[in-house]
Amino acid sequence: MISDLVYVNPAHVVMVREDVTFTGMLHEGRLNHLSIEPAMSFSRISVRNGGTGNYEITVFGDTEMVYEKIRTTQKALLKG
Repeated sequence: MISDLVYVNPAHVVMVREDVTFTGMLHEGRLNHLSIEPAMSFSRISVRNGGTGNYEITVFGDTEMVYEKIRTTQKALLKG
């Protein structure tokens, strides 16, 4: 079951790319138990983690949508 909620600081995002592993599993029908639309895709967000390197988070949505959400959030934070 997927239940974790994670907040990401947009200023620390290094890269957003398609998670081909999860997207492939979805298209192969291996994630049917999650009741996700077959047209959905997954993206992987790489986040800078201080001096210890980067960590990655897999999220629902294509890379353009995820990037736009991050970019929009960052602008809102800068204006605040």
